[in-house]
Amino acid sequence: MFPLQALAGYVTDHIWAFFAAVVSLIGAAFLTYAREQISTGTEWTLSPLTRLLPWNSPQKDKKRGGDDLHQLRSEFSLVDIFIFNASGEKAVYRKISRFRVLGQELLAYQEGVTAEGRADEFASMRGTILRTVAEHGFYISTIALGEPLQPNSHFLNVYRAVLHHCFKSSQEHWTQELAFPTETLTLQIHFPFDRPPQSFTSECIRGTETSPAQPAARLMDLFGNKSIVWDIERPEVGAIFKLGWTW
Repeated sequence: MFPLQALAGYVTDHIWAFFAAVVSLIGAAFLTYAREQISTGTEWTLSPLTRLLPWNSPQKDKKRGGDDLHQLRSEFSLVDIFIFNASGEKAVYRKISRFRVLGQELLAYQEGVTAEGRADEFASMRGTILRTVAEHGFYISTIALGEPLQPNSHFLNVYRAVLHHCFKSSQEHWTQELAFPTETLTLQIHFPFDRPPQSFTSECIRGTETSPAQPAARLMDLFGNKSIVWDIERPEVGAIFKLGWTW
């Protein structure tokens, strides 16, 4: 009997060892699978936030908006420059745009403004300005929209900045460059009552070539004061639109 008992014990021990190994392998596989699922789920949940972190953002051309060029189309943009005093020391830049989202989900985009003096007090009607970078007289604001916008959706935004010491000379100008494909662009320079423009020009700059604009800008009465108004249909992306005046 003793040999049979020893054999039975031997077999029993190996069977339990086999089951223990199987259970261990199943547990390890399940743990690995669970970790992968948790990692994937966490990455999916946090992706809208992590994409906005500076170290996860793709390097972009700050002046032209980088990937924004392929994600947004402006159905119209109205740019107003309000010059508040005859000295030209203070003005406000305001850009109203209606956008259509292209390509893929949009979480943030960029707006920019030039200033030969200084610009501050940047504000966006929609979303939150994460940061504003100044480089060679050009200010770029990155705006988080607050919620993901799906392709073919639309949104309206107003971007604003205060300009200091930008229009102090007797001959001045304003230039506007487009970062997005735009259907209609309107530029308006609003002058103080006691210093209207004496003459003005409107030009389009493409690379090193400058040509008179067609149609040309016109002088109008807006808000009870003189204003230069320039309506441009389907303006070319990358071209610079320049309004000049003497006052």
